[in-house]
Amino acid sequence: MRLRFTLGLIGSCLLGNEVIAGAWTLPENRGQFISTASRTVAPVKAWFGGTIDADSNRNQLFLEYGFWDDLTVGMTVFGDVSTTSDDLEAGLGGHVRHRLWAEDGSVFSVQAGFTAPIERWLGNGLGDNRPNSATEVDVRVLYGRGWQSDWGNSFLSSEFGMRVRSEGLDEQLRLDATIGHEPTRGLLLLASMFTSVPLGADDDVSVKFSPSLAYTLWPFLSENEKKPWQPISPDTVQIGVTWDAASPSSGLEIGLSIWRSF
Repeated sequence: MRLRFTLGLIGSCLLGNEVIAGAWTLPENRGQFISTASRTVAPVKAWFGGTIDADSNRNQLFLEYGFWDDLTVGMTVFGDVSTTSDDLEAGLGGHVRHRLWAEDGSVFSVQAGFTAPIERWLGNGLGDNRPNSATEVDVRVLYGRGWQSDWGNSFLSSEFGMRVRSEGLDEQLRLDATIGHEPTRGLLLLASMFTSVPLGADDDVSVKFSPSLAYTLWPFLSENEKKPWQPISPDTVQIGVTWDAASPSSGLEIGLSIWRSF
């Protein structure tokens, strides 16, 4: 049961600027809502004092729902506001993930999705000149595997795909991966990598590392209390950092996410 719950959480693992939906689909008629707030400060040392070159706050809402056991549909809306300039980034996206095969803890899926910029709809002229304000469409293949051991539950989820962007921007190859381990009930240790390789000379390679910790708020039961007969969907709190090794000057992001199943 613990392994199934852990993999159910990883159906939608999110923090900060990147989303890794995971290769698993949600059960039929079950959903998951994740809200995330993060702050990025550059350079990294500015978190501890000194001059701040860039400072921005990001809020993101992520929703997924399992229409069938092998088909999950999701949507994302986000806004990123700079406190050191007039920059504003906002977007609305959606995706569909279809599970093609699952056996012995392994799963193979495909996913298609899009993101559209919406900052121009917000008025005040903010974001009108943002260079990367473009619609993006991506397709991915996903592989995941979960396993149990004497040390707890573990999983690996990987994604490979291509992203096509409008406004003449370069296409991108994407390689994302997350490995996680649940050493004890409720505590989940995560390490994610998000890699973007542009198929052109206009953009730079991005290699983001994002370690995080998630804790599930299981209800406390005393010795005299009976376990509930209905399934429990406790909230999960995730906190972590994201750093781009290919662009250290972009700073460090610290984020907090709340996962809620329904």
